[in-house]
Amino acid sequence: MARKLVEWTVFVDAEDEVKDTFYEQLQTVVKNVHKHDIVIVTGDMNAKVGANNKGNERIMGKHGTGIMNSNGKRLVEFCRMNDLIITGTIFPHKDLDKNTWTSRDKRTTNQIDRTLVKCKYYSSIKNTRVMRGAHVASDHQLVRSQVKLKLRRHLYKTKTNPRTKYDTCKLQNQTIKSKFIMGLKNKFALLEAIPEDIDIEWKWKIFDKAFNQTAKEVLGVKKKNQKLWIGLDSWGKVEEKKHLKIKIENAKSIRIKQQMQIEYKTKDRDVKSNIRSDKCKWVENLGNDAERAAKNGQMKILYEIAKTICNEKLHQAS
Repeated sequence: MARKLVEWTVFVDAEDEVKDTFYEQLQTVVKNVHKHDIVIVTGDMNAKVGANNKGNERIMGKHGTGIMNSNGKRLVEFCRMNDLIITGTIFPHKDLDKNTWTSRDKRTTNQIDRTLVKCKYYSSIKNTRVMRGAHVASDHQLVRSQVKLKLRRHLYKTKTNPRTKYDTCKLQNQTIKSKFIMGLKNKFALLEAIPEDIDIEWKWKIFDKAFNQTAKEVLGVKKKNQKLWIGLDSWGKVEEKKHLKIKIENAKSIRIKQQMQIEYKTKDRDVKSNIRSDKCKWVENLGNDAERAAKNGQMKILYEIAKTICNEKLHQAS
């Protein structure tokens, strides 16, 4: 079993007693983990360990950044006591892809967010780097570690002909809906030329193909874990925010970065506001559909609506 411990450490200028208490508590948690479990410690450590790993070769690599600070020394000692390795220092990347925090004035960057893993499982970590494309509206960057574990194989029965799920939510947009209807009409017009005495099974295959081709061309395949209530306008704003984030990362001038950061925060608020509005409309529409289904005695439809709402609440809770 893999045990992931997420924590936030104390500030660099905190009192030594506060730092000692924090690491004592963290040590207690790590010590109580079963010896056969895979321990991964991750979080904002406020710890700079630098690039010089002399004497600490087992704990860290040569690809850290900055100069070791007091929190960095405590982190190294903690790793030595628990046989942990600092994964962010063992993979060669540009500093841009290693530094996890940026100051508000965009002038200072540091590598202070860490992912630690038992040295025993060092070979399971394939990469640790900053994901600059993730727009999280924070002074910290998203850090991703790729872990490859060998687990016991479990055989599942696979479907021979899995059903393709199309993104039917796009039909809420009138333009796309009209395009979909027109595409079906064009394909069905071709079906009129088929002789009437043709086998019914063959007709069904042609009919099915027409629907699938039109759905694939106009709607596209539904993405996994896509939020059902988010409208196309909101997705468009998400893309705008994403492109602006890339521009900020690639900008050379500090002044331009600061200006675009203000615009980014505005877009971030707009995206969140739009998504909240979309969800309210989605829930309201589901409620109306449920009320209509209850009046008509359509219990199956009512059950499916209730299941959709309950599943969404479970995903939010998790």
